[in-house]
Amino acid sequence: SYIFGDTQARHTQEQTKIDSPYNTYKYIGLPLGPIDNPGLDAIGAAIYPQESDYYFFLTKPDTGEAVFAKTLDEQNLNKVKYLK
Repeated sequence: SYIFGDTQARHTQEQTKIDSPYNTYKYIGLPLGPIDNPGLDAIGAAIYPQESDYYFFLTKPDTGEAVFAKTLDEQNLNKVKYLK
């Protein structure tokens, strides 16, 4: 998270109580300023997307690897398999 300078997906109850204008657990609405900035690769991918038949993806929690699916049925199977 921006407040802690880490990439944790989940935080402790204690961390959600910290007094910071960027703490959206404590303060309703958007933070005061930007919290991230896309890199050039992300901007390029948005402008020139790679053609693909994939419509869904998820990230494996243990490895961070992306898993893609062409149909909702495939995506639901991936959820069962990887997001237990």
